[in-house]
Order: sequence, then structure tokens, then C-alpha cells
Amino acid sequence: MAKHIEVKNLTKIYTNVDKEFKAVDDISLSINKNDIYGIMGLSGAGKSTFIRMLNRLEEPSSGEIYVNGENIVELPKKRLLEYRRKTGMIFQHFNLLSSRDVKGNVAFALELAGWPKNKIEPRVDELLELVGLEDKRNVYPSQLSGGQKQRVAIARALANYPEILLSDEATSALDPRTTVSILELLKNIQKKLGLTIVLITHQMEVIRKVCNRTAILSDGKLIEEGSTKEIFLNPKNELTREFVSHIAPETENKKEKMKITGKQMLKLNFQGEQAEKPYISDMVKKYGLDVNILGGTIDELADDKVGHLLVEILGSDTDRNSAINWLKENKIEVEEV
Repeated sequence: MAKHIEVKNLTKIYTNVDKEFKAVDDISLSINKNDIYGIMGLSGAGKSTFIRMLNRLEEPSSGEIYVNGENIVELPKKRLLEYRRKTGMIFQHFNLLSSRDVKGNVAFALELAGWPKNKIEPRVDELLELVGLEDKRNVYPSQLSGGQKQRVAIARALANYPEILLSDEATSALDPRTTVSILELLKNIQKKLGLTIVLITHQMEVIRKVCNRTAILSDGKLIEEGSTKEIFLNPKNELTREFVSHIAPETENKKEKMKITGKQMLKLNFQGEQAEKPYISDMVKKYGLDVNILGGTIDELADDKVGHLLVEILGSDTDRNSAINWLKENKIEVEEV
């Protein structure tokens, strides 16, 4: 995949009364074209600072940000304005103009970009249809639900045909059902328009639903990065494991709590079509083992699914070892607990 955004040694330092605080600490990562790239962390992890540096709403203290091979940290003012028009951004609190109706809010971005008046209204109608608000064009923000306000903000962010869409906690102020609808909208827009989307969140559920790649930040540092599938299947950092366990609490909690002596316990990780095949049943028939299923989940990711199963197997050492080898031959990740 072609790199769209490449961040090298990005750092942001704030100074207060002669004390320095690193909000972003030497982060390097790459985002490919058409990624929906999630950045997750707890409050104070540096997520918002990082994403705001991607369009220089915050100026880096040091480091480089390459977009299509061009270092945007070095862009002069005129060129920076052009870049920002091609980089849409949506925020947690919508930032709509209360004095303008829906069509006026979307049109505002086009007016600022100097669009001819006769082309603004057709573009606004096109955008409102894209976000499903054709019937709200003359309604004011105070009359809209939170989800509808965010749809207006998304339409406005898309007004100037951006190549990149930045989402700064865009769903954190919404209820769960509305969050799902906005995430589905973003997925559909990404597919239809071929955008690269970078979103930050403190919710692993958001990552799970829409992101194909994920970075985990903690105290300004990048502590884990990779495909969302790999992070769910094999989280390497303790904080990442904690985030993932909140999505699949039954399996993780039982792994910690079950205290069964003299019996072998396994954690099995499946992915893709593996999650739907009867491997346990086949293993029981093949090796004559007794198997207790202690817990399990299947997580639907943005572009795949992964399964976690905690099992207890009883049988001779030979049969158990043969069964474990058979599982591994079938590309199932086996962890002895």
C-alpha cells in the first residue's frame, strides 16, 4: 500500500513556569492511502495533540509530517491553507454556527474557499444527500439531535473534496446507537470517496468497528501499532491487553479467575473464517479428549473477525500434545494458560 501520511520523530513540548511537558514524545508511524487508522489512548495520552498537528492546528516542537511525500511542517502560509482545504476535520462538539441553518453551515466551508455562488447550492445538496440529511437543509442546529449535528459537521468537512479526514473524538458525545450510525456513515464515505481517515478515540469499540490499523498512545508515547486484527489477536503491551479485555471480558476474566488444578487450559485465537469452523468438535472426535469450554467471544472487526476461546482439555499427555499440534497446523494460535 502507498504511504499517505508518514510521521517521523514527532514531538510536542509545552512549557509552563519553566517546566516542560511532552504531550507527544518522539512518535513515528505511517498511514497508508485509504486506511481508517485509529489512535487510542486514555485521557492525557496525547491523542488530540497528535491529530491536531497533522493539519498544524498545533505546531510541532520537532519532527516531520510527510503527506504525499511533502513535509507539511515546512509549508508556507499560502500552501498550508491549500493543504488544510484538502484535509477535513470533525470534532467532538460539532462546532456548528447556530445562526445558520444546515445548508448555511455546509455552505460556509465553500464560501471560505472562494467557490462561485452558482456552484455552492448544488454542492451543498450533494453533500446533504451523502450524509442523509436532505430533508433538514432549512433546519437550525438547535433543532437537531446530536447525531444529526455530527452529520452536518461531516458534510461540511467533506465540502472541498478532501483526501484526508481527521476525526477528533467525533462520537464520544453521542449515545451508543448514534455512535454506530456515525461509524457506519464514515465507513461508507471512506469506501465511496476513497478517503484516508485518521480518528482518535478512547473507546476500543470504535476501533473494533471501523479501523483497519491502530496505534495505542500512553503518556505521549507510541506503545503499540499494527493491524487492528493483530492487536486484538495478540496485544503485546499491558495497556493494550487491558483495552482488548474490555471488549471480551468473559474470556479474559475467566482466564484470570479459573483455578482448576490438574487440568490443562488453553486460550485459542481464531481469525477470519476460522472463527466459524467446528475445530473443537473435530478435535474431540479425532483425539478422544474431554473438552470444557470456559468462555469465548467473536469480535467483528472493520474488515474481518477474530475469535477467542478459553478451553480446558482432559486426556493423556500424548493425546493433548497431538491435539495442540493439530490446532497449530490449522493456523490456530494456541496459548497454554
